[in-house]
Amino acid sequence: MLTLTDAIASHEELRDRIADTVHKEFQTNVYHLYALVLVKAFGYSFNTYKAIGHLLPDCFYEQGCALFRILWEATLNLAWVTRQPTERSKLFLQFTVVEKRKFLRFQTAEARRRRDAAALAKAEAELRAFDETFDRILGEYRHSNRKGRGKLSPRFSGPSLEDVAREMGGEWAKEYRETYPLLCFYAHASPGAVLFPNPVLENITIEAFDEYDHPRTVMLALWSMAVMERAYRMIWPLVGIDDSEYLGALDARVQFRASLK
Repeated sequence: MLTLTDAIASHEELRDRIADTVHKEFQTNVYHLYALVLVKAFGYSFNTYKAIGHLLPDCFYEQGCALFRILWEATLNLAWVTRQPTERSKLFLQFTVVEKRKFLRFQTAEARRRRDAAALAKAEAELRAFDETFDRILGEYRHSNRKGRGKLSPRFSGPSLEDVAREMGGEWAKEYRETYPLLCFYAHASPGAVLFPNPVLENITIEAFDEYDHPRTVMLALWSMAVMERAYRMIWPLVGIDDSEYLGALDARVQFRASLK
């Protein structure tokens, strides 16, 4: 198995390679709204990857796995947009309107709960003005629920993350079934994550957990490299590069792609 030192070095090597390749001025013919989504979503994914790297030397794999869940979801969202860039980049960008409206509705409900008449009147006025301004955009995300009432979609990309992963298929669908549940354990600090690997309670000691720190941290390093490669490949058309040869050589050395299979 790859040593922790080598895993961290490989993780940093990929980080530096991507930074050196992508952080430059370029001209592109990519559809402008899709280009905006690519730049911002890729940057979000890359920053998350770099944040994971800061946790690896201290073997903080539990917190790193919570960040890896963010990296995985962000890259899946970008992959979904990339399949139909013209239509879906618009859905991605406009969804901020839906999210803003959720916040305004919360303000209204909170003022009503407090029975604050002045605050409620102000919040309702803001909500009405917002709805009038963005009625057309909000209409693109409305659907009828089982009772026939209009309801705003909870996601820009589909009813649920599971639906998106199933639509994408392949590695995404497999990882949603087999890996994503573990990442949720870490994100929600469940007993299964805190007490991994669930030692026999009669013999439990703090030392029983130590032997798993390095292997789990190596796993996290490789998993995040595998998903970061996907985001990296998606931005190649924008910056006009193809780094397949380098990635193939890196994978031959550390086998990061196989880590999620």
